[in-house]
Amino acid sequence: MEALFLVLIGAVLFSQSWQLLGLYSDSRAAGLLMLVLGILMVLGAVSASLYEPMLLNSSADRDTEAMVMKIVIVSWAVYAIVGGAQYLWDFDERASGFYSGFIAISTFCCMIYFARFLEVRYGVETWIALSGGTLVLSLIAGFNFFHRATEYSVMRLVCGWSMLLGGSAVSLIGLAVLTRLLS
Repeated sequence: MEALFLVLIGAVLFSQSWQLLGLYSDSRAAGLLMLVLGILMVLGAVSASLYEPMLLNSSADRDTEAMVMKIVIVSWAVYAIVGGAQYLWDFDERASGFYSGFIAISTFCCMIYFARFLEVRYGVETWIALSGGTLVLSLIAGFNFFHRATEYSVMRLVCGWSMLLGGSAVSLIGLAVLTRLLS
C-alpha cells in the first residue's frame, strides 16, 4: 500500500505543479484529477483488503508503523480532496494553505518516527524510502503553506517546482517499491 500511495500522491503533486506553473489553462482539470486521486487514496487507506504493507511487514511493531503510514496517507488524501475541490469549485486558497501547514508538521513527525526506528527494524532501503519520501512531502507541504496561507507571491514558482520535482521523486520511490527494486 505504501507504494500505491507514493505513486498516487506523486501524481497529485505533479498535476498541481502544472497548475501552479501556469501550464493548465483551466484549473478545473487539475481539480478533477486531484479529487479523483484523493478519493482513491482514502478508499485504499480505509479498505482492509487493499492495505497490505509492502515494506512494513516484518517487525513486531508492524501495527504501529502501519498506523503511522496511514496517518500520512489519510492526511495527504484529504489534502488532495481539499485541493481538488478548491481548484474545481474555485474556493479560497488560504484554507488549503493552512491545512498544508498542519500536513507539514504531521508528515515531519512521521518522518522522524521512520528515521528513528525503521533502519534497525527493516534495513537501509526501507529506511531511506519512507524517511526520504516523507521528508520530501513535508518540505513540499511547508512550501505550499508559505505560498498559499501567507500569500508570498515569490513562493509560487518555488512551490510549483518543488511539487514537480518532489512529486516525481516520490512517485519514483513508489514505483521502485511497487516493482520490488526496494524491498
